[in-house]
Amino acid sequence: MIRFFSNLNVARKISSGFTLIFILMVIVCIIVYFSITAINTVLDMNTQIGTAAQEQSAITQEVSKEIANLSSKLQRLVSQFKV
Repeated sequence: MIRFFSNLNVARKISSGFTLIFILMVIVCIIVYFSITAINTVLDMNTQIGTAAQEQSAITQEVSKEIANLSSKLQRLVSQFKV
């Protein structure tokens, strides 16, 4: 009978150990999931920032060309009125 209870205590300790391992594995999985989610969020933000930078660069070039065109037209206009 004592051996039965001894075996029962060993079984409980093993079961508790497996439960603890399972809980730790679940915690690790949750941490990994949120880490991957955070990494994906940062990558998406980087993509959006890159796209915005390209768009700003294109707009800046277009504005620069328009300013150069206006400057050229103004210089020609002013030269017509010089005496």
